[in-house]
Amino acid sequence: MHKRGVIITGAARRVGRAVAIFLAAQHGYDVIVHYNRSHSEALDLQRIIQEDYGKRCLLFRSDLCDFATLGRLVAYAFAALPYCDTLINNASVFRKSTLGQLSEGELEENYKIHIKAPAFLTQHFARMCAAGGKVINVIDTNITRTQTRYFAYLLSKKALADFTIMAAAEFAPNLQINAICPPEIPDHEIDNVKSLEDVNAAPCLKNFLDAVATLVDCNNTLSGEIIHTSPAAPP
Repeated sequence: MHKRGVIITGAARRVGRAVAIFLAAQHGYDVIVHYNRSHSEALDLQRIIQEDYGKRCLLFRSDLCDFATLGRLVAYAFAALPYCDTLINNASVFRKSTLGQLSEGELEENYKIHIKAPAFLTQHFARMCAAGGKVINVIDTNITRTQTRYFAYLLSKKALADFTIMAAAEFAPNLQINAICPPEIPDHEIDNVKSLEDVNAAPCLKNFLDAVATLVDCNNTLSGEIIHTSPAAPP
């Protein structure tokens, strides 16, 4: 079995953390954990992946709004894991603000995190990754709606969906670039994921991770797809 490596942005907490544990434990990935403020959570995740699952886990701390760090993150990942073949753009900001309440800074931050960072991380990744690389953008099932309570968040996530399709066309066939749009995942499923058992016991999260598994499969040739995952079925 050949080695696989993944860069996951915003990986220290919640969904990103669950993805890191899932890919290390179930798919044998070594992991580059990107984080910004969640230092203690990142250290705990590193310990879990290395001690419980025997995979390499390296940490990279940066603010994705700082453009200069984007190339450094990818360069660091390939220096540490030359076989890195997957990028997951998961980092996100989520603040309530209608168009009437919106500030320039809020809109700018959302576009930097949800569009600028994924775009340039993908650009750097494409330059360094061998053919067959995978890029997954984590979006939101609400991109099909026009609700404005989270105006900057949703507008920038809609743009990320368009980016996914355009980038997939440009980088085919060397990269498969897709997006997953999960519904809101309950806090109790993602607040303190510690193990693969926690992941498997969380139905809504598991639906999302099943889509991740499909897209990282070496035999997968899907590209330019926007996949919506389902909430957990009612009991």
